[in-house]
Amino acid sequence: EGVNTRVTELDAVQEHDTQDIYGVMVDTQGRHIEIFQRVEALVDDCQYHYETGRLVDQEARCSREGWAHSIGLSSAVHFELQRDI
Repeated sequence: EGVNTRVTELDAVQEHDTQDIYGVMVDTQGRHIEIFQRVEALVDDCQYHYETGRLVDQEARCSREGWAHSIGLSSAVHFELQRDI
């Protein structure tokens, strides 16, 4: 009878430990899913930031070209006015 009691106790301990391990596995899996989702969001953000930077650079380039063109026109007009005087 002592052996049966001990086996029953060990079985209960094993069942409890198994449930604890399953709980840890589920928690770990949940954390892995959360981390994966965060990484995906960061990758998406990185792509959006890259695209935003590219657009800002393009806009700055167009602004510089427009400014240079307007300076050129202003100089041409000034030259024409000076010539007519």
